[in-house]
Amino acid sequence: MKTGLVKLKGEIFPNEISMGLTSEELKMIKNTMDNINEVIFMKYLDFYHYYPEHFINMLFSIKSGHRIPFRTVQAWEYLERSAVFPLCILQIEEVGYLSSSDRRILLHQSYPKYFGMAWYSLGKKDPNSFIINLRNRKDVSEAQLNTFTSILEELSIFTENESLSVVQYEAIYASPWASSWEIEENHKKLQNRILHLSRNDPNYPRDPILYTLLILMLLFFTDGVEFEDPNMVEKLHLKYSQMLYRYLRSNMTQEKAQLKYAQCLLLSKDTRQIYELHSKMLPT
Repeated sequence: MKTGLVKLKGEIFPNEISMGLTSEELKMIKNTMDNINEVIFMKYLDFYHYYPEHFINMLFSIKSGHRIPFRTVQAWEYLERSAVFPLCILQIEEVGYLSSSDRRILLHQSYPKYFGMAWYSLGKKDPNSFIINLRNRKDVSEAQLNTFTSILEELSIFTENESLSVVQYEAIYASPWASSWEIEENHKKLQNRILHLSRNDPNYPRDPILYTLLILMLLFFTDGVEFEDPNMVEKLHLKYSQMLYRYLRSNMTQEKAQLKYAQCLLLSKDTRQIYELHSKMLPT
């Protein structure tokens, strides 16, 4: 389907014509992408402060050769993005209607999923401007700021002319990295399947609207977790699932849309499996 295009924060969005979404729904998606871009780096420190067991373990386990076999600067970036991406999603307006307990549950139950999706996370910002913004925050102590700055410097994640979205699997993972060849092959298959979900056509870049709807649907897929207000969470999941299907149906035939939608429904299972594969023992 041919549509007009508009440029928004470095992403190409189809316009509102024949997309299966209302203008208000499209605006919501654009605002969500905007919001994620704005908060992604501001949430690093929050994650470090409130969830140090995840943040520190993930950032520094690589140095001792444990668990996650990343080997490049881009792979470090893959790692730290996967740690904060769920927090960025939790900034969307509707999540604010949930109780603090349910928001925390959403964070913890979605963390393994986003770890599996981090391969095509969002863009970077200039670290210097980010640190300046941190210094203006009253809730950030000098000690916290110094700690976070040292992490940025040590990881060297802000090198120029690097885009994580085009990194090949082999550039991130050394081989062999797992305890068996079968684990590595299964891991690569899952990563590639998830990577191509955000494309309507394998020959074209990812579709940012499809990508955003995938993430929103994934966030509110509860996996049987008990919430204080499960009806609210289920309602949000149904809303974004329906929007996703309408969008797919407007961009492809009914048969292809149904197949793509079925693949999207498996996203939670696939991302969870990737997370579990990372926990396999590495070769000694």
